[in-house]
Amino acid sequence: MKYGRRRLEDGVEAEEAALEPATDLVDRFKEVYDTTDCCELTGYDFSDPSQFQAFLDSPEAVEKCTERVTKVTGWIAEIISKRDGIL
Repeated sequence: MKYGRRRLEDGVEAEEAALEPATDLVDRFKEVYDTTDCCELTGYDFSDPSQFQAFLDSPEAVEKCTERVTKVTGWIAEIISKRDGIL
């Protein structure tokens, strides 16, 4: 979002700046977790309401997901810092 286009009128060219950091993030995620598919990561199919509820009812599953989101948030901060010359 930080590097993508600001307005629809900016066209596809304005999205180019976002491609490299987004690709870096996805590649890193796949390197660590082997997939970006939530069903594979959690073992729950979120399109099925009963499985989604089962996920929400599982403290272990929610905690595992929360840990991953926390880790990815750190990666995003690293990518932005590196790209913006802060690190």
